[in-house]
Amino acid sequence: MVVTGKNGTGKTNLLANLVLDPRAPYYENISFSYIPPEKIPSTRVFLLKRSTLIIFEDVCLAPEHIQNRIGQFFGNERHQNISCVYVTQKYHKLIDAVGIIFTVTARAVTP
Repeated sequence: MVVTGKNGTGKTNLLANLVLDPRAPYYENISFSYIPPEKIPSTRVFLLKRSTLIIFEDVCLAPEHIQNRIGQFFGNERHQNISCVYVTQKYHKLIDAVGIIFTVTARAVTP
Protein backbone atom coordinates (compact mmCIF):
# COMPACT_ATOMS: atom_id res chain seq x y z
CA MET A 1 0.00 0.00 0.00
CA VAL A 2 1.18 3.50 -0.76
CA VAL A 3 -0.08 6.58 1.08
CA THR A 4 1.00 9.79 -0.57
CA GLY A 5 0.06 13.42 -0.19
CA LYS A 6 1.34 16.87 0.59
CA ASN A 7 2.70 17.86 3.96
CA GLY A 8 -0.09 18.24 6.53
CA THR A 9 -2.76 16.30 4.59
CA GLY A 10 -3.21 13.64 7.28
CA LYS A 11 -1.32 10.68 5.81
CA THR A 12 -0.09 9.45 9.18
CA ASN A 13 -3.48 10.04 10.84
CA LEU A 14 -5.23 8.07 8.09
CA LEU A 15 -2.87 5.17 8.57
CA ALA A 16 -3.17 5.29 12.36
CA ASN A 17 -6.96 5.24 12.08
CA LEU A 18 -6.83 2.22 9.77
CA VAL A 19 -4.45 0.28 11.99
CA LEU A 20 -5.51 1.33 15.47
CA ASP A 21 -9.32 1.43 15.31
CA PRO A 22 -10.48 -1.19 17.86
CA ARG A 23 -13.98 -1.17 16.31
CA ALA A 24 -12.66 -2.40 12.95
CA PRO A 25 -13.47 -6.05 12.18
CA TYR A 26 -9.81 -6.73 11.30
CA TYR A 27 -8.40 -5.16 14.48
CA GLU A 28 -5.73 -7.03 16.39
CA ASN A 29 -3.84 -6.05 19.50
CA ILE A 30 -0.47 -5.18 18.02
CA SER A 31 2.80 -3.78 19.25
CA PHE A 32 5.04 -1.30 17.49
CA SER A 33 8.79 -1.04 17.15
CA TYR A 34 10.83 1.70 15.54
CA ILE A 35 13.65 0.58 13.29
CA PRO A 36 15.95 3.29 11.91
CA PRO A 37 16.34 3.12 8.11
CA GLU A 38 19.99 2.10 8.48
CA LYS A 39 18.95 -1.03 10.41
CA ILE A 40 16.13 -2.37 8.21
CA PRO A 41 16.56 -6.15 8.34
CA SER A 42 16.13 -8.74 5.63
CA THR A 43 12.62 -10.09 5.03
CA ARG A 44 13.90 -13.47 6.20
CA VAL A 45 14.11 -12.42 9.87
CA PHE A 46 10.33 -12.19 10.23
CA LEU A 47 8.36 -15.24 11.41
CA LEU A 48 5.98 -16.80 8.89
CA LYS A 49 3.49 -17.75 11.57
CA ARG A 50 3.10 -14.15 12.69
CA SER A 51 1.69 -11.42 10.46
CA THR A 52 3.87 -8.32 10.24
CA LEU A 53 2.95 -4.80 9.15
CA ILE A 54 5.87 -2.60 8.19
CA ILE A 55 5.34 1.12 7.69
CA PHE A 56 8.04 2.97 5.79
CA GLU A 57 7.50 6.63 6.56
CA ASP A 58 9.55 9.57 5.30
CA VAL A 59 12.31 7.43 3.82
CA CYS A 60 11.84 8.57 0.23
CA LEU A 61 15.08 10.54 0.25
CA ALA A 62 17.09 7.80 1.99
CA PRO A 63 20.23 6.63 0.18
CA GLU A 64 19.98 4.08 -2.63
CA HIS A 65 21.24 1.17 -0.51
CA ILE A 66 18.38 1.75 1.95
CA GLN A 67 15.84 2.05 -0.89
CA ASN A 68 17.11 -1.27 -2.26
CA ARG A 69 16.57 -2.86 1.14
CA ILE A 70 13.04 -1.41 1.30
CA GLY A 71 12.33 -2.67 -2.22
CA GLN A 72 12.79 -6.29 -1.11
CA PHE A 73 9.72 -5.92 1.13
CA PHE A 74 7.53 -4.96 -1.81
CA GLY A 75 8.74 -7.90 -3.88
CA ASN A 76 8.91 -10.72 -1.33
CA GLU A 77 6.57 -9.68 1.47
CA ARG A 78 3.64 -11.97 0.73
CA HIS A 79 5.91 -15.02 0.94
CA GLN A 80 6.99 -13.94 4.44
CA ASN A 81 3.51 -12.93 5.73
CA ILE A 82 4.50 -9.24 5.65
CA SER A 83 2.29 -6.31 4.65
CA CYS A 84 3.96 -3.02 3.76
CA VAL A 85 2.87 0.60 3.69
CA TYR A 86 5.05 3.32 2.17
CA VAL A 87 4.12 6.83 3.32
CA THR A 88 5.59 9.64 1.27
CA GLN A 89 5.11 13.17 0.00
CA LYS A 90 6.97 12.53 -3.26
CA TYR A 91 5.16 10.03 -5.47
CA HIS A 92 7.59 10.43 -8.38
CA LYS A 93 10.50 9.47 -6.11
CA LEU A 94 8.59 6.40 -4.97
CA ILE A 95 8.45 5.01 -8.49
CA ASP A 96 12.25 5.01 -8.63
CA ALA A 97 12.59 3.65 -5.10
CA VAL A 98 10.35 0.58 -5.13
CA GLY A 99 9.53 0.11 -8.80
CA ILE A 100 5.79 0.70 -8.68
CA ILE A 101 4.23 -0.80 -11.79
CA PHE A 102 0.62 0.23 -11.32
CA THR A 103 -1.37 3.18 -10.05
CA VAL A 104 -4.65 3.21 -8.15
CA THR A 105 -6.50 6.49 -8.06
CA ALA A 106 -9.16 7.19 -5.45
CA ARG A 107 -11.63 10.00 -5.95
CA ALA A 108 -13.36 11.87 -3.18
CA VAL A 109 -17.08 11.20 -2.91
CA THR A 110 -19.16 14.30 -2.42
CA PRO A 111 -22.34 13.71 -0.36
